[in-house]
Amino acid sequence: MLEYQAYVRTFVNRLILNRIHIPSIPPLFVPTLALIAGITSSHFSVGLCIQWSICMLLALPYLLIMLTKRSHASVPLIIALTLFSFIAGGARYKGLFNRHKQFHTQLYKQPVSITGQVINKQKSVNNTFRQILYLQPQIITLKTTQQSIQCPAPIKLYVAKEILCPIGATIHVDRIYWPNRPTQRQSLYLLSQRLSATLFIRNNPITVLSEHCTYPAYLKLLWPRWRYHITQRLRKKMSPECFQFFNSFFLGAPLEDTPFTQTLKNDLQRWGLLHFLARSGFHVILMATLWRYILQLLPLTYGLVNLLVCILLLIFWLISWPAASFYRAIASFIIGQFLAFKTGIMFPLHTLTLVCYIMLLLNPFFLFFLGFQLSFLLSAVLILLGEIKRRELRHTPLR
Repeated sequence: MLEYQAYVRTFVNRLILNRIHIPSIPPLFVPTLALIAGITSSHFSVGLCIQWSICMLLALPYLLIMLTKRSHASVPLIIALTLFSFIAGGARYKGLFNRHKQFHTQLYKQPVSITGQVINKQKSVNNTFRQILYLQPQIITLKTTQQSIQCPAPIKLYVAKEILCPIGATIHVDRIYWPNRPTQRQSLYLLSQRLSATLFIRNNPITVLSEHCTYPAYLKLLWPRWRYHITQRLRKKMSPECFQFFNSFFLGAPLEDTPFTQTLKNDLQRWGLLHFLARSGFHVILMATLWRYILQLLPLTYGLVNLLVCILLLIFWLISWPAASFYRAIASFIIGQFLAFKTGIMFPLHTLTLVCYIMLLLNPFFLFFLGFQLSFLLSAVLILLGEIKRRELRHTPLR
C-alpha cells in the first residue's frame, strides 16, 4: 500500500512538473463533446440561447488549435463538424423521443389488436412468462374507433404460453389494453434498446396467420433465425448447467430462473463476485487474441490473419446478445485493425473517440446508462495511462 501511494505521488509530481508526455487529444474529441452537449441540452430542455452559447464555446478556434495541435487548414473543418454534432445530437434526441411519446399518447389505456411479424424470439428467464417474442407490428388497430396507428419500432412481448411459430411468422394478438405511459427513465431504456413498448400477454388469444415471409424479409431475418437455431441445438447437446454458463459467459444472455442459477447467484453475490457472470468487452479481446494465436500457426499473411479475426468477431457479434460494452469492444478492434493496416500505427484513443461518436450519433440514448459511461470512461483512462507510461519509458535512458 505504501509503495502504491509513493508511485501515485511521484506520478502526480512529475505530471505537475510537465515531465510526462501527455498524448495529443484526437481531432474528434471536441465534436464528440459537442454531440454529448447537444443530447444533454435536449434531454434537460435547456433554452435555445444557452444551447447556442455552449455550441459557440465548443467551437472556439483557439481551443481547437491548442487541443488537437492541428494545422490551421483543418480547424474550419473541425469547427463545422462541432456545430453539426451539437445540432444533430439535439435534433436526433428530440425527434426520436417525441415520436415515442406521441405513440404512447395515442394508445394510452386503449383496447387494441396487433398484427405483426415475429423478428426474434427467445426463452424467457421468468417462470410466469415462458417465451419472449419481438414483434414488428404491421397494423395496430384501436378497437373503439378502428383507427390504425403506425408503430415506430418493434414491441417486446412476454407470453405466458409458448407459441409454436418460426421467426418470420405473422401473428395476430387480440384484446390488449395498452398500459400506462412509460416514465422518462423507462422511455430512455426502451429507446436505447430500439423498442416501442414491452407488453405482458397472459390470456390474450394469439393466432398464427402465416408461417412464411417474403424473400426480402427472409434475408433480413436470416441472422436472428440462425442465432435461435444455434442456441436451441446447444441447449439440446449440453447439460443445463453447462448451457447456462456458455449462454451467459460467451453469448451474454441473462441467466434463466432455475434452482441452479438461483443458488449460483446467491453464492456469487455473497462473495461479491456476481459480476463474473456478466460479459464485458474484455472477453472480446481475449477471444480475438486466442483466434489470432491459432491462425498465426497457419501459413497466412499478417493482413489475412487480421481479416479472418475480424470476420470471426462479426460472426460472434451476430449470434450474441447486444450490449454497449460489447459493441464498443468489437467496433474498436475492427476499426483499430483497419487503421493499423492502412497506416502501420495503432491509434487507440482516436479509435475509441470515433466509436463513441458513431454510437451516440446512431443511438443517443446510450449516453444515459451507466454501462455505456463506464465502458468508455474506463477504456479512455486505461489507454491514457498506458500511453503516458509508454512515452515515459521511451524518454527514459537505459541503465
